[in-house]
Amino acid sequence: MTSEAEISNQLHDVFAAFNETFAGITETQMLRQDFDKWSLKDIIAHVTGWNEVMGESLERVARGDSPVRIGSGVEIFDAWNEKFVAKKRPCSPSEVVNDLLVSFQNFHEALEASPEKKFDQRAIERINFEISHYEEHTKQIGEWRKGQ
Repeated sequence: MTSEAEISNQLHDVFAAFNETFAGITETQMLRQDFDKWSLKDIIAHVTGWNEVMGESLERVARGDSPVRIGSGVEIFDAWNEKFVAKKRPCSPSEVVNDLLVSFQNFHEALEASPEKKFDQRAIERINFEISHYEEHTKQIGEWRKGQ
């Protein structure tokens, strides 16, 4: 089984790679809807929302409670995603990036504060979700940047 420290390091590494994909992008570029119906700002807002939910889940698991109930199915995830994007719509791209950094820090702190004995399969599932999520959008944004 992967240790908490190894997972923490992997989470940090994939987040750093994700964050790097939009370094140097202008606010104008961040606002263009180049990703189907979403802009880069929307993708970042959506990732921020999942950071917040997953951080809350880790905090709940550490207390011995159940993680945040997300549900399953494309429609459920689409509803969560739209909620996250709508919440950040009034914000500037720089505010959304700042919120992303804060949400990651909070998520990472929730992981670090999680007692080893509470670091169970539920916590690992939440962390692995975020790791794969960062990887998915890192690839997506990287491909977009190649076309710029």
